[in-house]
Amino acid sequence: MYLWGLTALLIPILIHLWSNKEGKVIRVGSLKFFPEEQTHRQKSFKINEIWLLLLRTLLVSLLVLALAEPVFHNWPASGKKVVLVERSVLHNSSVALVLDSLVNIGNYEPRFLQQDFPLIDDAGTREVETTPVQYWQLLQQASRSLQADSLVVLSQAKMEGFKGKRPILSVPIQWYTVPIMDSFEFIAEARRKGKLLAIAKVSTDAHQTEVRYEHLDENGRNSIDTKTIGKDQYVKLPAQDFWTKVKEPLSLRVGMWYAEDFLYDSYYIKAALRSIEQYFPVDISITNKPTSAGTKESGFDLAIWLSEQPLDLYGRKIMRYEPGPLSSKLVEPVLDGSRYRLTQRLSTENVFEQDLVAQLVPLIIGTKRLDSLLALYDQRVLPMPQNELARVHALKKEAPPRQASTPYGLWTLWAVLFLVERALSFLRDQ
Repeated sequence: MYLWGLTALLIPILIHLWSNKEGKVIRVGSLKFFPEEQTHRQKSFKINEIWLLLLRTLLVSLLVLALAEPVFHNWPASGKKVVLVERSVLHNSSVALVLDSLVNIGNYEPRFLQQDFPLIDDAGTREVETTPVQYWQLLQQASRSLQADSLVVLSQAKMEGFKGKRPILSVPIQWYTVPIMDSFEFIAEARRKGKLLAIAKVSTDAHQTEVRYEHLDENGRNSIDTKTIGKDQYVKLPAQDFWTKVKEPLSLRVGMWYAEDFLYDSYYIKAALRSIEQYFPVDISITNKPTSAGTKESGFDLAIWLSEQPLDLYGRKIMRYEPGPLSSKLVEPVLDGSRYRLTQRLSTENVFEQDLVAQLVPLIIGTKRLDSLLALYDQRVLPMPQNELARVHALKKEAPPRQASTPYGLWTLWAVLFLVERALSFLRDQ
């Protein structure tokens, strides 16, 4: 994309077209000997200082190339080729055919896409993959340790595995994603809520992952599987391969202190907390007092300070009013998920337009277990440009790209030419 910067070459050309020197003045004694001629007015564009123009265009070109980090090709020396296969796709019928073609016809060395890249054999195929594959880190290790001239990757390309900055590799990689056709649904969390059972149901497929809370009565429980072990109850969906323990509802104590002019702000927050209590499996007890009543009570799970006066309370989590004119949210985290700030005074408009309820949910509901389950079962796939899986066996032998050395030389040359251009411009008055 940096090569689009070459369009900036038009700038020095236009500057030179519009910066012609004034004509030379010749002093004469008398004009009477000059014949009368009809005056002609001629206008033309003429490029002057051609060497200075070339120097400036060269400066622009070198700057663009340095930013683009050029890559050149080199033919392989060893000819070693490796195919890396994610364990979760190994038993796919299409992958088995492609892998057999790559190994027997293309002379690719089959290895697992995991730490240390073990060879694929009958014993290794029976192992179970328990941790998400970190693709960027593994590919960086593969380019260094396998010393291959060509890599083919067969994987699910789950979005969870793409974390961090995409590495720059010295080995050509052809990536083929094995499509995930089926969606997966499971109960991530279950809690009692009076006579109801509140469950967090997760649905995930290659395109999206959705979490929704449902409240089941006695009739609704017929749609899920249940079992009891001792005093503990467990639930799961019919297609779910693990059981989720039913827990007691969360119980939170919220203490809120408000200055006199923050009374209506406290009403909005209290209404938002009651909305959360209705939807999520949590019982919230709210202590709501003016700041003039003092703050001697302690032990609150969430303490809210609605005043412009200095903070005068403690709690496991604290939210205080702290204006943030440039903030795009009503509630923002400040420190380690334990300190939050309310950035605006509340009104009927911003409470609904910016969804105060949704912004207060992280302060009330612990999401660590839910996040870990999503990381384990998330089926979303990162869309990438690639060839069809069925055509992998027809891969052509290509020269692997080798990244050019860090363009310090280009930067040095650019700096020298820039100084020369400045000196020449000064001397030529350009």
